[in-house]
Amino acid sequence: DGLIIEWFVDEKFADILQDSPLISKIHKVPISKIKKERSLKLSLKTIKYLRSLPKYDMVIDMQGLLKSALVLSFLNKKTSVGFGRRSAKEWLASLFYDKKIEIPYSEHIIKRNKKILSTALDVEIAFEDIINQKPFISFSNDAKNRAESLIEKSSKKNIALFIEASKDSKIYPIERFIELANMFEENLYIIYHQKEEDAKRLENSSHARLLPKMSMDELKATISMMDLLIGGDSGPTHLAWASGVASITIFGVTPMERFCIGSEKNRCISAKNLGVETIKDIDPNIIYKNAREILHG
Repeated sequence: DGLIIEWFVDEKFADILQDSPLISKIHKVPISKIKKERSLKLSLKTIKYLRSLPKYDMVIDMQGLLKSALVLSFLNKKTSVGFGRRSAKEWLASLFYDKKIEIPYSEHIIKRNKKILSTALDVEIAFEDIINQKPFISFSNDAKNRAESLIEKSSKKNIALFIEASKDSKIYPIERFIELANMFEENLYIIYHQKEEDAKRLENSSHARLLPKMSMDELKATISMMDLLIGGDSGPTHLAWASGVASITIFGVTPMERFCIGSEKNRCISAKNLGVETIKDIDPNIIYKNAREILHG
C-alpha cells in the first residue's frame, strides 16, 4: 500500500508544491502572516483548523524549527518525529517530538532529510537516488501556455539568469552578471522578483531579455523550458534541479558543502572554494566555462 502524504507549509511557499502528484493534500498555514500582523484572531483560527483535522498515523517535522514544531503540536497524531536536541536548528523544537533523530546539523541538507525520513518510515533511501531522481515539480496547463508564449523558439540554447537571493551575501552583483551575459551567444532570459532596476540594467547592457513578473506556477513552467539556469543560492536555482533542468548555483558565504545539490549538470561554484573572500570576487569566466561544459560537453 502506498503512503498518503499531506504537507503543511507556510502559505507563501505553498504554490511551489501545488499540482504535485506525490502529495495528496497541501495545508497552507499562515505562519509568516501571523508573525507579521501579530494577530491573535488569526492565530486562534489557525489552531482551530489544525486541531479539526483527522488523526494522522505519523507527523514528521523536517525543519527542526520552533514554528514548525508548534504546528505539529496542534495536530492529532499517533506519533511524531523530528530532529533531536543536538540536531535541530532550534533546540526547543526537539521538546515536541515523540521520536528524536540525531544527525549533525553541519551535514548536507539532503542527508539530514534522508536520515529523518528513512528512520521514521523504516525504509532505505540512497543519497544518489535522491540526487538523480526524476523531475517532481508540476505546473498547470495555463502556466505552460504562458511560458511558451514568453520563450523564443530557436535552435539556440535557452539560459535563465536569476539575479536575486534572500540575503545580500548570496547575491552575485549585477555588474558581474552583465560581464557574464555578454560572454554568451545563446538566448538569455532575466528572471527577477523585486530588483527591477537591476534587471533592466542587465537587459540594457546585454542581449538578455527581461521576463515579466510571474506567478509561482508560471515560474515553474518557465524554468522547465530552460536548458540552464544560473543564479545564487536561492529558490529558482533549487527549483531547476527539482525540475530536471541544468543549473549553476553561485555561493558566497553560505557553506556550499551543506546546500549544493551537485551532479554533472547541476554544479555549484563557491567563493570559499575558489579562495576568494566574497561572492562578488567570483570571476564570471569560471561560471561561463562551467556553463559551456554543461551545455556542450
